[in-house]
Amino acid sequence: MPHHGFRFAHQESIGRQVAFVGEIAVGELDEDKAGGLLNFKIVLIFRANQKQVARLIRQLIIIQVMNTGTFKDVDDLVISVTMYRQVKHLFFKFMNNQCVKLFQLPHLTKIQFYTLNIQISPAAFPRYLHFHNTYNKTYLMEYRQLGASGLQVPVLSFGTATFGGGNDFFKAWGSTLADEATRMVNLCLDAGVNLFDTADIYSDGLSEEILGKAIAGKRDQLLISTKATFTFGKGPNNQGSSRFHLLRQIEGSLKRLQTDYIDIYHMHGFDGNTPVEETMRTLDDLVQSGKVRYIAASNFSGWHLMKSQAIAEKYGWNRYVAHQVYYSLANREYEWELMPLGLDQQVGAIVWSPLAAGRLGGKYRRNSPPPQNGRIAQGGSPVPEAVVNEEVFYNIIDALDEIAAETGKTVAQISLNWLLQRPTVSSIIIGARNEEQLIQNLGATGWNLTTDQLKKLDAASEVPTIYPYWHQRQNLTLNPPPVFY
Repeated sequence: MPHHGFRFAHQESIGRQVAFVGEIAVGELDEDKAGGLLNFKIVLIFRANQKQVARLIRQLIIIQVMNTGTFKDVDDLVISVTMYRQVKHLFFKFMNNQCVKLFQLPHLTKIQFYTLNIQISPAAFPRYLHFHNTYNKTYLMEYRQLGASGLQVPVLSFGTATFGGGNDFFKAWGSTLADEATRMVNLCLDAGVNLFDTADIYSDGLSEEILGKAIAGKRDQLLISTKATFTFGKGPNNQGSSRFHLLRQIEGSLKRLQTDYIDIYHMHGFDGNTPVEETMRTLDDLVQSGKVRYIAASNFSGWHLMKSQAIAEKYGWNRYVAHQVYYSLANREYEWELMPLGLDQQVGAIVWSPLAAGRLGGKYRRNSPPPQNGRIAQGGSPVPEAVVNEEVFYNIIDALDEIAAETGKTVAQISLNWLLQRPTVSSIIIGARNEEQLIQNLGATGWNLTTDQLKKLDAASEVPTIYPYWHQRQNLTLNPPPVFY
């Protein structure tokens, strides 16, 4: 099937100072909606100091349409150049098959990247569009500081629980093997997604093994997050956060991942049997040894995390810089205790299951049966059915559908973008069974929901709090909530 690409090149040779959007299938036109518009965006990233950026922006950019198939009339394109929250509009018209149009960008000395939001009439192109790139492939990716650490992480990270499918539970997530895993890792790196999350228990270590093969020769380009604590192997010490178990598990993870260090090492859950001092001292020793760069918690209660931080501070040990948590539009309990704690203690949130085990992926609709090929139907959901309020959930879906119609974004992209605008969120773990799902999820970045859209989603997803939070909310001057807008 013919396709068209946009090739972007600077008028002058600028080497590595500019990175352009890479090759990606960005959408499929609905031929039944001939009067609609296809919305997508192209991102240019300037990697230069302030003076270099100012000089580059003053120069002309060439936009050239590379016609690799056959198309006839092309409607006007409306390009919005988004510079953080400043929007400038530039207009130009394509003429004939190959038109080169020059335009001058405004002089903005502090810009580091901008996004071209393009709307195209469906009649103008075939059903599939691809971007082609003259330079190294890349996409816009925002990086945020992880908690109180100096580590910068991408706002989207890639979860590899779909790698392997080594048991019935994880088969419902996916069964990605080494070849496809390698392609997905490469696609992530091209998009700036350089943080990969796994765990020792994912498919009984098979996920780590496949990730290790997929990143061969690329270790210096990426960050690895893995976890320990839950049951692995046999014997009386096969679980927990004891020194015995952690030292054994870190060696196993290093071997399976084919690396000599872990960038972020999580305690997958709190161990109420092992003294917190033992756990934190062991983690500090691992950092001192160079086998671990940063430590993090996962699925802790507020007091679990606060006690761990207090003990680490008391003895001068390394503290948790991140907390991997479940947080989504379908379940916002994280906001009640853990988010205020994260703000107070500078602990960044790494969010797992941001689409509520696929519920917010766009396949669920009111008065329609749930999809039978999803994780929930196949028994692989990490989010219990009982914790999702059905009426509230479908109110959320209704609001998402309304915003999708307004923005041209998918339900999944809107759900992810909502999370990216919440306090403490450093990174969201996206998973994918295949490359198509991954590409769609990457479209959650580079734009922002409006305040009104955020408020609409907040109102639709609001549920009554439990004690003591409802009591604390009676006096917000004493207990101010996190600021969302």
